[in-house]
Amino acid sequence: MGGSVCPQVLEHPLPYPCPAQAQAPQAAEFLDKTVLKFNDRSWLDGLTQVSLPSESTLHTMQQLVELIKKLRSLEQERQTSTQEELLPYISDEAYEILDALQADSPSTSTEATALVSLESLIPKLLWCVARSAYATMQLLEGIQVLAFPPNEDGINGILRLAVVLEIETSGTQENFDLAMGCSAPPGLDREWLIQAEIDSAVHLDWLTDVENVGVLGRSKINHQLQQITHQLATTPALQPWVQGITVDCLTPNQTWQTADLRLKLDFAFMPYPVSNSGTSQLTASSPIEAELLIEAELLEDLEFGHSEAAGHAKASILPTTAPITVVEMPLPPLFATTIVRLTDPTILETFANLATQQELVRSINSLRLEMISSSQDDVLPLVQEAIRIADLTYHSASTNFCLLQPELLIDELIPKLLWHVTRSSFTAMQWLGGMDVILLQPGGNWQAGILRLMIVLELQTSEQQWFVDLAAGRFVSIDSWTLPSGAIAQFPSTSELTAVEQIQVQLQQSIYTAAPEITCLTTGVDMEYLTADYDWQAGQLTLHTGLEFIPHLF
Repeated sequence: MGGSVCPQVLEHPLPYPCPAQAQAPQAAEFLDKTVLKFNDRSWLDGLTQVSLPSESTLHTMQQLVELIKKLRSLEQERQTSTQEELLPYISDEAYEILDALQADSPSTSTEATALVSLESLIPKLLWCVARSAYATMQLLEGIQVLAFPPNEDGINGILRLAVVLEIETSGTQENFDLAMGCSAPPGLDREWLIQAEIDSAVHLDWLTDVENVGVLGRSKINHQLQQITHQLATTPALQPWVQGITVDCLTPNQTWQTADLRLKLDFAFMPYPVSNSGTSQLTASSPIEAELLIEAELLEDLEFGHSEAAGHAKASILPTTAPITVVEMPLPPLFATTIVRLTDPTILETFANLATQQELVRSINSLRLEMISSSQDDVLPLVQEAIRIADLTYHSASTNFCLLQPELLIDELIPKLLWHVTRSSFTAMQWLGGMDVILLQPGGNWQAGILRLMIVLELQTSEQQWFVDLAAGRFVSIDSWTLPSGAIAQFPSTSELTAVEQIQVQLQQSIYTAAPEITCLTTGVDMEYLTADYDWQAGQLTLHTGLEFIPHLF
């Protein structure tokens, strides 16, 4: 099965033209050749610089949360106290935070304007969306779902969150699907229902319906998009993009003109195609049948794991244009059937505090945006957020903090840990993909190739030791992420010479500062693991960071 997946080869036609039909060459040229002039450089800087409140604001908010917990512990029978009931006891602290928020305004750049190509803007926008939540990142890649058109059977396929940039000038309006690099086709019909494995859409509350049986969530498209759009609209870096910004725009064969940019979201659905043998795609006519089909596919995946062609077999059942990445994992049964859990209460408490701190940062940024838009000195929203954080449990805190989840399959843990690293900084994300360099190693000659950041998960037991490259999804040796001391890298774009050791130190500092949970893992944490053959056994998880050089073959 190869080539583009077009409607005529599907039992159910696509709800929009496939990418091959979306005039990709013209769209690609527009994205590649268009230049934008920003009068406010902060619109750009915010996309790659994580907004953090001041230490004093963060500390004051933390004190308010602790005070609410203390008041509730003193009144055991009134655990459901409302913000109105609590306000008389915490008003001084609440207004102190309000003053801190008003004084803690984000810094502005000294440069008023900036020129940037539209093409270079795309990865920054996508990264900013992907880092907002792990579940959002999953949807950007695509998750397996069953889609139900009105009064029709379910269709098995891939659901993808499309990030669309609308560019409107005086004479034209263009909508681009940033991930696909083409003009955005019409979105999924709003009357369709979507069902997904809860694990595939974990923590997407809007996909979960407790009235449904089994592991399925069900929701309408409109509600889903509203929830994610609200999430992005309360992200400081993305708020102006969601609301719309005005820039100067220079496109091929045109003069400078004013353009309005707006970031929008939509869903794209890719049904699985009919096989070459004429076998129909999997369908279901009810939630129960849908659950059985999903369970059957999970069992089929495990059966694939016992064959040497496991990775290739799994990849072959997916459309070649499906917007997800399939990597071949060695020893699939190890990852698909082994469960791990952390056992050290101290490290669990540390992770809980870090998760709470992340929620505090999110709330402070959201409150600051709300204050700017409303211009009101109202402390009730602030108190509501403090109460929400005070009520966080391990389960609710694990929404964007996978290490607090009580148990995880290893093949679930690996991408979640990788997300913790990629969300830490735009630079870390770039280095995970690799940089073109010319490398000089002691005792060797200059050699062109790719220098990339490696994040390696070590799983150590009493009997075995594994090292897994999180980004590549493969086992590696213990020395694969360490280059000889004294190696020098030259970047072709700038001809700048830099010591490889210096690059590694700077990347580590960047990641550890923005993702302190990664720092905790670098010294090793105690865990237990459960396999199909053995009961819970003791082990240890450790994260290693380093650099790998991949020389060009020509």
